[in-house]
Amino acid sequence: LLSAGSQLARLLQVFVEYRTAHLVSAERTESFINIANLERSQGRRDTAEAYYQTALRLFDRFVPAYINLADLYREWQRERDAERILMTGLQRLPDQPDLLHSLGLSLVRQDRLTEAMPLFAAAAAAPEAPPRYTLVYAIGLETTENREAAIEVLEQGLERYGENAELRNAYLQFTQAP
Repeated sequence: LLSAGSQLARLLQVFVEYRTAHLVSAERTESFINIANLERSQGRRDTAEAYYQTALRLFDRFVPAYINLADLYREWQRERDAERILMTGLQRLPDQPDLLHSLGLSLVRQDRLTEAMPLFAAAAAAPEAPPRYTLVYAIGLETTENREAAIEVLEQGLERYGENAELRNAYLQFTQAP
């Protein structure tokens, strides 16, 4: 067995090797995202931010770079910066459901649910949208006291996604609640 100090030294060596391996393929945007995520997980947010920005300079249509950078800003409680970076992404990719959904969540965190609802609707309607986007849209509708519309969205989601457990549970809660 290795001592705690030896284990830490080995782990730090693995991090260096991981970073080096990704820099070998520095022409790939994903490499910078992976390094940024590693830096972020180790609490080096400034370095992570720089790597996310490098990824965006390398390829400004790479959705995970926008979302990860916005999430980093959220961690820093810089929600306006998160909103700004997501808006930049949507200028380049206006119908991208992950960006629409993420911007909607950012607006909700800023107590701007009314502005978020059209974004949630568009994200949920996208052909490649996961069921979760339908669920979030329905919850938003229910929160704005539009339970009938929320139930309708959930019914459409169940038709689209089959018996998705999250959608089914929300549907049962919304139809059985007073």
